[in-house]
This record gives sequence, structure tokens and C-alpha cells, in this order.
Amino acid sequence: MNKRNLLTSLILITAVLTSTVKAFGYAQVRQRLLTIAEPAVAIEKLTENNAGNIAVETGIHSGLGASFQLQTNDDDSGYDYILTATTPTTGGSTSAFTKINDQTGIVFVNVSAEPTLDDIDNAKNGSGLNRNVIVYPISMEIDNPMTVEYVPNHATYDNCWQVRVNGGTSGVLTQTINGTPLAGTYTIGHDAAGSYQATIVFTAYSK
Repeated sequence: MNKRNLLTSLILITAVLTSTVKAFGYAQVRQRLLTIAEPAVAIEKLTENNAGNIAVETGIHSGLGASFQLQTNDDDSGYDYILTATTPTTGGSTSAFTKINDQTGIVFVNVSAEPTLDDIDNAKNGSGLNRNVIVYPISMEIDNPMTVEYVPNHATYDNCWQVRVNGGTSGVLTQTINGTPLAGTYTIGHDAAGSYQATIVFTAYSK
């Protein structure tokens, strides 16, 4: 009697174990992640030499300049990278960049005795009769593959310098202002004593 009951119990346990066996198939979960980096530009001034003394006899100063670090994660289709310059006149501010006889220049004016717009235009044209205006040569250079060029009469930014990144992401722009005035833009009799200045701005404009 005891043996028969034990055997029956063993058979039931085996049946239960057999019925709980399961086969598991292949399973996969896939997840796709997406983040968006917005277009960005950083412009930092690295060095500057923005003050000097003009020799009264010649109009020569020791030279001015600055350097800027440009960094971007976008290309030329996203931004216009522009340097503009302005200078005051008796009738309001005007562009300070010009080109005289294939030489790019920047107009400095006497802030204590602001010139007329005609005086500045005469200086830009190299025609003389430009009281309280002095034009100094200016040049720009930037690291490859970026390029920089002077653009006269830009439809949006007037006379300006335009940087193209050309697929680059980082470059140093070096601006140099030579100390010898362009011919015919400085005379003792026309240019009164005082501070002469121009303002340059480096801007990335979103398109």
C-alpha cells in the first residue's frame, strides 16, 4: 500500500514538470535616439593694439591691429561673417572702409571736430580737401581654409570685409592697420589736433 502510493506521487510530479517546459524564441528591442545641435558661432578677441600717437609732421603712427578667434559648427550657408567699420560725421555715421588706387584703407576722423560727409568722400576718393580725415592702409588675413576679402558696396553691409569659412570650423583673423597714411589724406593745415578714431565690428549674421 505504501509502495503504490509513492509510485503514484512520482508519476504526478513528472507529469507536472513535463507540462511546464516552454520554448523561447529570439527577441529584440530597438531604440533610436535623436538630439539636435543648433547652429552656433563664437567670436573672441585675442589681441589688440588700438591706440597710438600720430607724428604731426607726417601723420605716421606706430601701427594698430587686432586678432580674433572665429569658431563655428555651421557653413557659409548659415551665416554671413562680416567686418564693418563706421566713423562719425556732422551728418551721422558712415562706412569707414575704402579702397584707393588698389589699396584698402580705413578712415579715421577727428572726434573733437567731426568732418562733413563730403570731407570723408573726398578722402575715400583720394581727391584731397578732406579736413580732419586721415586714411590708413588696412589688411586682413585668416587661417586656411577660411578666406577673407574686401567687398565694396555690399548690398546689405556697405563697404565691408567678408569671411568665408569654406568648411573650416576654427580660424584666427588678423587685422593690421599700417601707420603711414595713404597719399593725400593727411596735411598739417587740414587736420586739426585731437583724437582720430574709427570703429570696427566683427559680426556673424544668421541668414
